[in-house]
Amino acid sequence: MKIDYTIIPFILKVGSFDEPAPRGLRQLAEILNLNYRIFDHPIFNIDGGIHRIGPFEAAMDVPEMYKRFNRTIVERTIYQANFFSGFKVDDTFLTVRGQGIELALAGFREYWEAANEIVLQPADEQQANAAKIHHFKLIASGVFDAQLKMMLTTTQELITEVIKGHIADLLKKQVTADDKYKFLIKWRGDMLKQEEQFSENSFRSILKLIDIELEVLTKTQSTIMGNQGLGNLVDSFFKEQEAKISNDKLLKALVAEHYPLFQKSLEEMVMRLFSYHDITDKEPERVYHIFLLGVFNSFTGVFDLKSNLEAGLGRFDLLLTPVDKAKRGLIFEVKRSATANLTSMKKQAYEALEQVRNNHYAVELKRNGILQAVSFAAIFFGKTLFTDFEINDL
Repeated sequence: MKIDYTIIPFILKVGSFDEPAPRGLRQLAEILNLNYRIFDHPIFNIDGGIHRIGPFEAAMDVPEMYKRFNRTIVERTIYQANFFSGFKVDDTFLTVRGQGIELALAGFREYWEAANEIVLQPADEQQANAAKIHHFKLIASGVFDAQLKMMLTTTQELITEVIKGHIADLLKKQVTADDKYKFLIKWRGDMLKQEEQFSENSFRSILKLIDIELEVLTKTQSTIMGNQGLGNLVDSFFKEQEAKISNDKLLKALVAEHYPLFQKSLEEMVMRLFSYHDITDKEPERVYHIFLLGVFNSFTGVFDLKSNLEAGLGRFDLLLTPVDKAKRGLIFEVKRSATANLTSMKKQAYEALEQVRNNHYAVELKRNGILQAVSFAAIFFGKTLFTDFEINDL
């Protein structure tokens, strides 16, 4: 659509510094298009175009800058803004507003109006004021350039939020875990194929959302799959009165920081539970991990339980952060032994504790204001459990 540069479009006049106007993607697309095409204003052709000024000349000399700011990117962003303007997030059209936008638009209007006044001057007057006009063009070009970049970034950010919200909305409509997984994988594949269609920040932000959802889904399904077997046994075991007493004993030992008693009680519980339910030494390490999850899950209110998350230089198996910050935090590294040999299990426990130290898992506790950490190595072989621990200041 051809622009009449003698008229200031109404959309640039909506809103004020005191009352910023909400703008959706369609409005941002229109403003961005005006920002982009303002460099075709007659003011820049007064001297016959000998001193042509535009927003992309400087960027062309710096490859890294040109990669993020060129005509293709601006035109693509305008197209995407129009395309995604029809997408709702939680049944709402997302908008953006801010005093910074209104301030920028006010400057944009001011220089546009000043340019119009210069263009209307008689030719001889323009010639007499050539130096002043050239100076104005340089200033106006800088203002228009900054405005274009600001609105480009603002539009790209809103496009990103709309796409992320759209993905989240569609994900909710997927019924099964398998449907969710296939949906996320397809979106991820499409994003990788269309990387060049998005700004670097938008691409990274959308891909990060998809990867987080995939990670959460994978962990959830892994836990559910594990809990279908052993998890149900743990639940039924803890319903028995004797087991409840044992679990209370474990919690009291940890709260009292009586770790040898905790070790002994946990080892006895493993022997009784695993023997009773005929869990063999062929069970994978994941079984033991899930067993401890079931045990510690009942400690809610005293400890906050986290499992298999990144901390320091790796991933801890289990981490219990005390609600009472004066208490010690607990880190559990779970290993499956290939033998029941006590010497071998002790060596493996030493290596597990060394892993906790070297990977700095305790940084997660320190971040939460905990002053000391107790690292436990839990080495399983069939129905046998060997534990060791060490206490460290944070």
